[in-house]
Amino acid sequence: MLPTRINVLPPEKKVRLRRMIRSEFIRNILGLCIVVSSIIAIATVGSRAILQTYFFDLAESLNSVTVQSTDKNIVILQANNRISTAMRVIRNQHYWPVTLVDIYTAVPGSVVVSKMTIDKKEGIATITGVASTRDELVNFGAELRMLPFVNTVDIPISQLTQQENISFTIRMILTL
Repeated sequence: MLPTRINVLPPEKKVRLRRMIRSEFIRNILGLCIVVSSIIAIATVGSRAILQTYFFDLAESLNSVTVQSTDKNIVILQANNRISTAMRVIRNQHYWPVTLVDIYTAVPGSVVVSKMTIDKKEGIATITGVASTRDELVNFGAELRMLPFVNTVDIPISQLTQQENISFTIRMILTL
């Protein structure tokens, strides 16, 4: 709408005035769009800087958590390796005091053991001593056979030919 005082203008000037108003309107709208675009661009750049700072902080936190987790995993892995090594050593070892006590409790009162050797690699034990009678020697051999870790007991037949004061050497194969 044009003010009433402009209505007296000639028609060419009215057209020209309308064109000028339209061009001014378009120029103002374009200026407004440029201002709004500039504000949006500045906000975007600012928010990008803020978000990038948050991203770097988050990445640093994740990295520190990963490093701490990796350190703990390395410590756990080392502990597991030590435990498995200890378990292998324990499986390959035998607790000899229990074995020796079992063997010596199997010795009857009338048998004197003078020497005992154990070859751990071969699993062979040799007992040397003196038995008062043949029956005591045979009973001693039977007691040794009853032990859970003894596989076989060999008493030479030549030692069983004597009746009393028999010097013997018994050879046992152990299952340790």
